[in-house]
Amino acid sequence: FHVNLRIRILGFIIPQSGVFSYIFFAFAPAPCYNGGQEKRNGKEYRMNDLCAFVGCGNMGGALVRAAAKSSFGPERIGVLDHHPDKTEALCRETGCHAASSEEAVSARFLFLGMKPQAFAKAADELRPLLAGKTPVLVSMLGGTPIARVKELLGELPVIRIMPNLPVAVGAGMTLWCA
Repeated sequence: FHVNLRIRILGFIIPQSGVFSYIFFAFAPAPCYNGGQEKRNGKEYRMNDLCAFVGCGNMGGALVRAAAKSSFGPERIGVLDHHPDKTEALCRETGCHAASSEEAVSARFLFLGMKPQAFAKAADELRPLLAGKTPVLVSMLGGTPIARVKELLGELPVIRIMPNLPVAVGAGMTLWCA
């Protein structure tokens, strides 16, 4: 099926116990939404036609690499990590751009890829910036329930994912729930 936001979900859904399903996913362009205009590589995008990754360690970095190689394109991906050298290296490798905290919260999808123990501190910084914004939060915080994400960041839509490292080469599966 197709989620008409910015993630196209492809493949078979295999129901498991509870509310989880295994899916294959790929990033794909979708229609523009209302929002601020921005130019990247000579193309004009609406601000919320962008995707931002906060935390680009092993898993976050793997998803950034996969998204940058896809038809979604690196020019629409912002990367933010508390280690500027890690952000810079990933941006150089993928062609994505380093995002500020303000740009990250303005993206249509905000991927939360920091370590779970660093989430509360990151949420303190992001919460005031999220006021009046409505990104879809995509949490890959292991052991952190959706209720906790909403508690710290507000009542925004949240998708919880558990990707595996083969996503970096386009061969992974992601466990998700919303």
